[in-house]
Amino acid sequence: MKPKVFVSYSWDDKEHEEWVMGLVVDLRRTGIDATFDKYITQDGNVHLDKMMVDGFKDSDKVILVLTENYASKADNNLGGVGFETLLSLPVLRADPDKLVLISRHHGRLSDVIPFHLKGYYVIDFSDDNAYFDNLSELTHKIRDVKLFELPEVGEPIDLLPRSIKGNLDKAIDGLIPNLTQYNDQDFIDFLIQSMRMLWNTLLDLAKRTSELNSTFTYDVELDQEKEKIMFFKINNVTKIGIHIMINDSFGSHRHITISYGTGFKQGSSNSFNEMISCSINSKNELELDGLTMSFTRNNSKNPSEMAKAIWASHIVMYLKH
Repeated sequence: MKPKVFVSYSWDDKEHEEWVMGLVVDLRRTGIDATFDKYITQDGNVHLDKMMVDGFKDSDKVILVLTENYASKADNNLGGVGFETLLSLPVLRADPDKLVLISRHHGRLSDVIPFHLKGYYVIDFSDDNAYFDNLSELTHKIRDVKLFELPEVGEPIDLLPRSIKGNLDKAIDGLIPNLTQYNDQDFIDFLIQSMRMLWNTLLDLAKRTSELNSTFTYDVELDQEKEKIMFFKINNVTKIGIHIMINDSFGSHRHITISYGTGFKQGSSNSFNEMISCSINSKNELELDGLTMSFTRNNSKNPSEMAKAIWASHIVMYLKH
C-alpha cells in the first residue's frame, strides 16, 4: 500500500518552498504518494480552496510544516494557512493521528506551533544534520509503523537491597569492632545468597542474548535453592550447560561448585570445573574468595562479576563453535 499524503505549509520564502519540494521528493522515493500545492496547480485551472479541501479530506495523512510564519498565519486566520487551519479542526476532533506535525524554526520550537496545535508531538526538522533520522521517523509515522519495538516483559528476577551507611556510621567504622561469630549455617546462607546473585546475572545475560539472536535459546532444567542447571542452545542443539550447586564434599566447609558440560545429573558433585569458597575477611565479614580454578580468570569477589566472567570466557566460547 502506498499511503496518500498532502503537505500543508506556508510560502515563507523560495528557500523554504524548495525544502518542502525536496521533502516531497524524498517521501515519494520511499513509496509514499506525497504531493503539495505547487505540483497540483500545474494541471489546468485549479480551484485552490477545493484543492485544500480535497487534500485534507482524501489523503491518508496530512503533513503540517510548522514555521514561525505558519504559526502567525494560523493564529490570525490568514491566507491558505488560515483556511487549512479551519480544515484541520474537525480532523483533530475525529482523527488526530491523520495530522503529522513537523517543524522548521530559527529559534524556539514553541514559536512555530499554532495555538490550536499546542501540546501535540512535533518532529523537528530544523537541524539539517539530523535530516535522515527525522525522515525515517516521519516515514514510520506516515505508515503507522513503530520506530522501534520493545521486547516482551520478561519474568521478574530476584533483587536484593543494597545497604547504605549514614555519615555517623562511616565516622565510627574504624572504632567499633565487628564481633560477629559465624556458625556453619551462616556460611551456607551466605553461599546461597551469592549463588542466587550469580544465577540471576547468568539468566539476565541469557535473556538478553535470546532477544537479540533468534537462533539462541536456553532451558532452565533445575532452579532450586542449593542447585541450579541451565542449558544453552543454537538452533535447538545444546552447545553447553552449566551446573551450579552448594557442595559439602570438602569436610566441614561448604563451597559453590560450577560444572560445564551437557550431561549433568541432579545432585552429582563428583567433578566440577570451578569452585567458589567463602571466608571471613579482616573486617570479620563473610566474603567470597573468588573463582579458584583455572577455567575462568577472574579475581572479583562479586557474584555478578563472576557470572559475567564465566559467560564471556566460557559460555560464549562454546556458543560460537
